[in-house]
This record gives sequence, structure tokens and C-alpha cells, in this order.
Amino acid sequence: MFGIAEDYKKDSGLDAAKTMAPDGIRVTNTVKTTAPDGIRVTNAAKTTAPDGIRVTSVKSRNEQKTHSRREAEQAQARSALAFLRENVHLPEERVSRWLLAMVCGTILAALAGLWIYNRAHTFDQYRILSRAEKNDVEGTLYERLGNSVIKYSHDGIFCVDTSNEIQWSAAYDMQTPICDICDGVMAIAEQQGRQVYVLNEKGLLGSFEAAMNIRKIQTASNGVTALVEEDEEVDWIELFSADGTQIASVRASLEDSGFPLDIALSPNGKRMVVSFLTQENGVLTGKLSFYDFSSSSEDRHLMLSLNYPDTIFPDVFFADGAVPVAAGDNCFVVFDSSKKPSEKVRVPFTEEILSCFHDGENIGFIFDSGETDTKYIMDVYNYAGKRTMQTGCSFDYTGVQIADGEIFLYDSSNLTIYRTSGKKKLSVSYDREVKYFGPQKGLRRYLVITADSMDRIRIE
Repeated sequence: MFGIAEDYKKDSGLDAAKTMAPDGIRVTNTVKTTAPDGIRVTNAAKTTAPDGIRVTSVKSRNEQKTHSRREAEQAQARSALAFLRENVHLPEERVSRWLLAMVCGTILAALAGLWIYNRAHTFDQYRILSRAEKNDVEGTLYERLGNSVIKYSHDGIFCVDTSNEIQWSAAYDMQTPICDICDGVMAIAEQQGRQVYVLNEKGLLGSFEAAMNIRKIQTASNGVTALVEEDEEVDWIELFSADGTQIASVRASLEDSGFPLDIALSPNGKRMVVSFLTQENGVLTGKLSFYDFSSSSEDRHLMLSLNYPDTIFPDVFFADGAVPVAAGDNCFVVFDSSKKPSEKVRVPFTEEILSCFHDGENIGFIFDSGETDTKYIMDVYNYAGKRTMQTGCSFDYTGVQIADGEIFLYDSSNLTIYRTSGKKKLSVSYDREVKYFGPQKGLRRYLVITADSMDRIRIE
């Protein structure tokens, strides 16, 4: 009920050997206590307390201060604990999110390390994951088409998977088959013949015969096919649908336009670029002509022609779907994507160009270095005209392509891959005669087609 301080103790005589307390009062910390019936007395001096009153003696002032300080500290501790429980302690669902974040962070760190390893390391070994023996006729050629492989030769087409299992086939008789591929569609024609086959990996889209002998072929992703055909005095560039329906025709004579070296179709088959070789004042001149077939009027097909004296363009194509690009013998030129294109970028060269390769983002050239230690120089550019890679190589390659951000070089017994950053990814000798080398689905997995097998490998 209430406590009594030291001064009160002295004044009231509680320090005495005998202390009397009124009835009902409890007295503590006294020497000797005598309590009337019904009254509890603890360690008391002899005390008599009136009924209903409890008397308690208190500690010294220092002890009281210590006790108060401890209570304050405990109160602070309780307050801090409540704060931690509210703000730091994670309930079950937050703990789950925290653990998930830790796991995801660990996985991301591992993936980042693997990515850096794959980007920086040069591999020099391989492991054969599967090998399917084959027995193709002499002169068979190979192209990747989607997830399949197209094998074509003088007697027909075979579409197989990467285990050499036949998906479908078509027979024909061609002396010299040539082909072109655009976004999963492939067209095969007989050079100096008239047969044309248009297909994808699911089967034939159509076939037809041209009216004249074919020299070159190009296709679009919708199956529209352009042919350069030879007549006795002039050449014709004709467009057909996959079933052989003629869409458009362009006459090309030496006197008017020049000799057609190469053609390119946009993926939708509506636009075309033709590289001509002509003469002006006794000087060999490259001419690039741009056509648009959106209109049905033949007079409006030709949009623009540009002359380039002392430059020949053996390769024209559309980059990234709509950007016309011309690769010449001493430069490459990039145009804008309008119907009447204007030149955006021109990059000149002085070295002899041996090979050109390209995809939707990059164009690459291999030059003769003129040196014995490093026979070739390989440069890669983006279509803004910036060189993004230069490296030397020495072995005599027979095939080169760029795919999935990597450059593949190979000869009959060696496989090499360069990253577009310029770092070499693979350099290894192969145990069989190589006919094709290219990408395959999966981490560090590739397809190698040899003279007698189809191999899926993983580089290590």
C-alpha cells in the first residue's frame, strides 16, 4: 500500500529494538517483531500494528536508485525488443522471401560466372554426344533450316533431324543445284536448268519450271522467289510465288542496265536490289538498282539507280529485314530503308577481300594480310560502319559463316570459332573429314557433318 523512508523509520522508532506497529500494519526488516493475532510479521523488530495496516521498510537511497536504474534499463530493453520485433524480425512470409532472394542471388551469381567463363575461355577439346553414320552420294551439300538439316544433291532433297533421321524427301534430277535461304524458307534451282523447288522444314511449298535457263536464285520468307534467267540476247529477272505464278518481270540488257551480278529480296518479297556490272566511258562501273513491287504498274517498279565507278558489288542483301547492303570489292555500303534509299554508310578497303559473311547485325570480311606468319586478317563491322573486331588467322579455311553471335571457320580437319568480340572460343582438330560446322541448341553444343557421319558435339 505505501512504503516508509529512512527518516520516517527514525522518527517512528522502527530502528529500535522493540517497535510497536498499529493493528493491521506489516513491518519488514526490523530486528524483532511481536504481532497480534491475525497480523503477518516478517523479519521485523518487535512491532505491534493496528488491524488492516501493513508496514514495509524500504532499502537505502542508493539501493533504491540502483533499483530504479535497473527498471529503466529493463524498460529500454523491452522497448528496443519491441522495435526489433516490429522492424527487424522477419515474419514467416518475409523469411521465405528472404531465403528465395538468397537462392536467386546465388543462382544469378553462378550464371554470371558461367557467362563470363563462356565469353572469355578458349576451348581446345570436344566430346561427341551422338554420332549418326550416313552414306550420302558424292557432292551432297548441307544447309541448316530451322531445327533440321537439308541435304541436297543432283538426285533429290532430304530433310533430316540432327540424328540423321529422315523427316521427308523429294526426288528430282539436277546437274548443278543452287539454293538460297530466308527465315526458314529455302529455294533450290538447277543452275543452267529450269527446275525450282520451294520448301521449309515441314515439306515442299511448291515447285515449277522457269521459261529460261536459271543463273541465280533468291527467295523471301513468304516463298516469293526471284530468278535471274538467261535469254539469247538479254537477261530477265522474274519474280514467282511458290507455286510458279509470275508476279513481276524486269528486263536487263547490257546496253540499258548492265549485266546482273547479284540480286536480293526483302523478307516480304516486296522490294529488290540488283547489282549490275556496266561500263561508263570505258570504266567498269557497279550499278545498284532498287525496285519496289508494291504497285502493279511495271513502270513504277524501278525506284532508283546509283553508279559506283571502279567498284564491283558481287554481294547484295537486306540486313535486319529492311536495310539494303552492298558488299563490293573495295568497300561496303549501307542504305536507309526507304523506297528510294539514300546512302548512310560507306566503308572503304584497300586490302584484297577474300570472303564476306553477314547476319542481321554484323558484316565480316577476310582479307589477305600479305604476311607469312598471319595469312589472313578478319574484320567485323556493325551496320553503322564501326569496326567491332579485328583478328588474324592462319589456317586455310574452306567454309565461313556467322550465326548466333559467333563466327565459324573450318577446313577438312580443323574447327575454329571466334566471338564477335574478337576472342577465340574454339580451336581444335577434328578426327573426320569436315563438310559442315555450325551451331546446335544447347550450351557449347555444335553440329559437325563429316563425309560419313552427323555428329553432335560439346566443346570442353
